[in-house]
Order: sequence, then structure tokens, then C-alpha cells
Amino acid sequence: NQSDFPAPVQLMLQPPVSWLNVSADSDTIPENSSITVGCWFDAATLSPGNYFTSVSAMTSGVISEIPVRFTVLNDVGMEQFPSPLFKILNNPAFNHQIKVLSTSGWENCLVGVMGIDGSSIVLPHTPDAAGCILTIPQSGVYIVSVRKYGKIILSEKVIVK
Repeated sequence: NQSDFPAPVQLMLQPPVSWLNVSADSDTIPENSSITVGCWFDAATLSPGNYFTSVSAMTSGVISEIPVRFTVLNDVGMEQFPSPLFKILNNPAFNHQIKVLSTSGWENCLVGVMGIDGSSIVLPHTPDAAGCILTIPQSGVYIVSVRKYGKIILSEKVIVK
């Protein structure tokens, strides 16, 4: 439902005043576990299922939150790093592709990929974050980021075998 998950049009999320709250519809993780946006979120501890996150920002003492839904899958290619937001497609025919899971509110965001050292941009930004597929030229460790108006709202480490 789009009305339940509005797009983060007004939010400019930047560390260290931004964080990602994660809560589950089960007891697999503590309620409202918080990490700083831009830090790596290791989802290996999450069981397959549906989860809710809220991207939060504090401006002049006022906290704004945008809820986001994501699903942790359990299939081929998810064992090494079962990312909740980026699904690794390890079918050789796809040549190391990362699919951004359909996430409400990301329709007008940009997705980018860079090397683990942050020096090399591997791919240009993709204009539609929700459901887009990114092709990675080679195996390695990458940072996949979602941006809104040039500001990173979420960044995550992805291991491509």
C-alpha cells in the first residue's frame, strides 16, 4: 500500500544523524535494532521472512521516519550474504547481477555500485531503484547505495561470488 509507505521525498539522510531501525514480524531479531546509515548491515542473522524498516533522520531535534518493507529470501546465491535489500543472482547467464528488491518509496531513487575501497564506481546510477537489476563485471565485494537527490539514504556491503 503506497499510502502506508510514502516516498522519502523531503528527507536528506546523512551519517551520523541518520540511522536505520529494523524490526521484525517475528522474534528473530530484537525490536528496533538500530544501525547508522552508511554502516554495513549484516543480514546473515535474519531468518527468511518479511521485515519492516524505518529510515530515520533527526533535524533540529525533530525525528522523521519513512517506513520501508523488505523480504529476506532463502534460495540459491543467498547463503553467503543473504542481503535483505539486494538479491544476488548467481546464475552464470546473468554475469554477477544484483537485483534491488521491490521497495515502496524507492521508485524515484538512484542505485549505485562502487568497489569496497570506495575509489572506483563500477556502474552508473540506475534511475529506478525499485526492482532494478545491476550487472557486476566481476566477482568481489561492493558497496551498493541508494540515493535520493544525491544523498545516500541506504548503503550496504554486497559480496558477489
